[in-house]
Amino acid sequence: MSIIDRFKGAWSAFRQNGEFSGGQDLGNQVYRGPLRYGKYWTTNSYTSPILNRIATDVMSIDLKHIKMDKDGFWEPVQSTLIDRLTFEANLDQTGRDLMQDIVFSMMDEGKVAIVPVSADFDPMTGEQNGGYEIYELRTGRILEMYATKVKLDVYDQRSGQHKQIYMDKDEVAIIENPLYPVMNGQNSTLNRLMDKIRKMDEYDTSIMNNKLNIIAQLPYPLQTEREFERAKKEINFLNDVMKQSPFGIGAMGSTTKITQINREVKNSLLDEITYLEKQFMNQLGLTDNVFNGTASESEMNQYYTRVIDPIILSIVDEINRKFISRTARTQGQKIMFYRDVFRTATLASQVEAAKTLSDSRIAMANEMRPIFGLPPIKDDPEANRLSNPNVDVAADDAQVRGKVPIEEESEPQDTGS
Repeated sequence: MSIIDRFKGAWSAFRQNGEFSGGQDLGNQVYRGPLRYGKYWTTNSYTSPILNRIATDVMSIDLKHIKMDKDGFWEPVQSTLIDRLTFEANLDQTGRDLMQDIVFSMMDEGKVAIVPVSADFDPMTGEQNGGYEIYELRTGRILEMYATKVKLDVYDQRSGQHKQIYMDKDEVAIIENPLYPVMNGQNSTLNRLMDKIRKMDEYDTSIMNNKLNIIAQLPYPLQTEREFERAKKEINFLNDVMKQSPFGIGAMGSTTKITQINREVKNSLLDEITYLEKQFMNQLGLTDNVFNGTASESEMNQYYTRVIDPIILSIVDEINRKFISRTARTQGQKIMFYRDVFRTATLASQVEAAKTLSDSRIAMANEMRPIFGLPPIKDDPEANRLSNPNVDVAADDAQVRGKVPIEEESEPQDTGS
């Protein structure tokens, strides 16, 4: 079956009765962009930089589709699934864009779905067109969950609009935020922090609303209702004068004393916000140095271990569970992730690590050269061989086999007296 025939017979999540829902002539109509362009993403100015940093670090991790034998040796596999995850996820997104969208939406919503909106396997009927192939992946917002199905809001590139669809849970990768209690729970630290920040903003707005904050001491006591009404009239008169005056000049009686309040009432909101910010960052394993690029190696390792690795593990495990068939799993196929450990290392550390790995016969020269941006060596067979360049292997083998006698230290002879 040719590729064109497979695409013609591909199942689509948006197809109803043989036609695409909302597949009208678009003409010159302009629609809003797909999911990652803002419909589901948070607009919170505090959490957006944090979530974007985590999502960006996760999308930089490489994914591979491998086939492993019984001895633990593996080789890469070329498949449409790995193409969707690393190269072209859909018409609007690359594989890395999709991964960033998944992580950001997952942390913002608490859970998110990876939806195969176009494939040659119809989850509604169970029919296949020559194999299980995925032609388009998108991120979907989970609206409702049932026993075996899930209601999703997914972007349809054919109409340029978001559609609500139902799909089986078996055919959709549902990713839950491993940091849910910290970020999305009802009593999470982040929710408490955002509530305190909102109250601080309201307080700042109230005290910065062009108010004079003055007290007028009138020459008569405020004991009767008539005196209160008289005081209100004088205050209203002063307000009207100040509004109409272009220079903010007003006048009151000579016996009225004006006291201006320049001192703000102290509250504990700022201290509470500072404490919650520190707690939130500690629970995520984040530090200020991670964001400003001055984190030490131990800080970065803690960040990747406590934040990045659990997220990418959750995504990869669910992809393997839902998008790798049982037959493929019995053959040793799976999606694995690889994090470049040299990405955050200095040049001196990389050179020292390369020397150690080569001397220990762990990595070949052609495996290490791309790390430094150098092309592999084609004409040198030693570049593709695990060997220690500091050891003469031929001479060592000859000595072991007895071809070259090993020189022994001669014992001093007793010449006598």
